[in-house]
Amino acid sequence: MIDRLTAALARSRADYTEIRVERTWSTAVTFRGRRLEAATASEDQGGCVRVLHAGGGWGVASFTSLGRLEAMVTRAAELSRTVPVDPPIRLAERRSGCSRRTTAPCSV
Repeated sequence: MIDRLTAALARSRADYTEIRVERTWSTAVTFRGRRLEAATASEDQGGCVRVLHAGGGWGVASFTSLGRLEAMVTRAAELSRTVPVDPPIRLAERRSGCSRRTTAPCSV
């Protein structure tokens, strides 16, 4: 998954691109009295992409499959360029230890 996320970030031409992914697992067990009626397990995955182009607004797109990740990076970039913002949005300065393209939280 890290390779896929890193590749999607590398292809983005925006000034700022952020990808967040969440994977959850759940189990449900149903009893009627002492009798097991049902037992199910499931896994869900999804996330969101947030993009900012200089002079544009935030572009945000969500996905429920990593197969849609690159399309959603493109869509978020399109949305960011759609609305010009004046004065432009300025991001905070990077802390030392943070690179432009990182796959993990920056050290504080």
